[in-house]
Amino acid sequence: MQAIVFANRCGKELSPLNEFYCPAMLPILGKPVLEHCMDELKLNKVKEVFLVISSSQKAIKDYFQQGLRWSLTIHYIICENSDTPNKIKEKLAPTLKLPYYVARGDIVRGTYDWNLPNERESTAYVNLLNKPLGLIKVNDKSCSIDCIDWPLKKPEKIDVVQINCPLKNYLIRSLSSYHQLVLTEANHPQTFIASGIEQSLNLITGKRSLIQSNSLSNGKTYIGDHSYVDKSAKLYGQTSIGHECIVDRGVKVSNSIILDDTYIGAKVEITNAIVCQNKIIRIDLATCLTVSDSYTISKNKANKESNLSIFNLYNISLRVLRSSRLSCS
Repeated sequence: MQAIVFANRCGKELSPLNEFYCPAMLPILGKPVLEHCMDELKLNKVKEVFLVISSSQKAIKDYFQQGLRWSLTIHYIICENSDTPNKIKEKLAPTLKLPYYVARGDIVRGTYDWNLPNERESTAYVNLLNKPLGLIKVNDKSCSIDCIDWPLKKPEKIDVVQINCPLKNYLIRSLSSYHQLVLTEANHPQTFIASGIEQSLNLITGKRSLIQSNSLSNGKTYIGDHSYVDKSAKLYGQTSIGHECIVDRGVKVSNSIILDDTYIGAKVEITNAIVCQNKIIRIDLATCLTVSDSYTISKNKANKESNLSIFNLYNISLRVLRSSRLSCS
């Protein structure tokens, strides 16, 4: 089966995170939103994907390449500003075979069988509890799919089908909705194929990461690959820490997201926030702070390509940060 997946959204409403990630590449439990979509497509017997991206989204092509990791064949379609979903469908018409799926790759649905009836002869726009899932099953060459464009629109001349399965419905419309999504799923990781190994009821860690049990307080924590949490740091509530992160001595993190490649300096306190390299976004206060002191919060500058232990990476990061601070003084 085939699918057209739209991942061309630039995400201005998610500023300043859109400086680092397009919406489809925002991490959830160690994997981009779009990768959860790929898991979903594979589960629903899709073999060939036409992935619609903008010309500036090189990170998507670098990450997904030809799709072999998901047993998919991915073809990249570069979307111009004037291209509507219907125009994309028209361009692909010679290669599309009915029925096929059309989906947004920047909406979180969870990883489940969609259970859509195969005998339907008309095109189906799929809803869950009367809310759109950004998912269409196309059975008619002449149907319009413009309703899949962002922001989602009401479908015209398409049957709306309500499905009964434990799908999620997260439209990442704002920084607040992204923050809520990640922390909710950190608390219920079984709804996704998470990148990591569950070590206890309250902790999932990725490859070669290090955290002491006494750092965990109430709530659940996800930690990505090659990350380090100092034994004197404390994590409260739901917490998500990305890949290649360092949380230094005496740090306190509460109900927050620390995204990939971020260093949190000694005794810094993070509450209800998203931290991305040198930016702190306070969700409850709707404010963003760019930190210039690399010894406080900054991009983790350890050599990710090396084959060193996490302890050596930690020491390298501290040396790099100290040297950069001295050179600026």
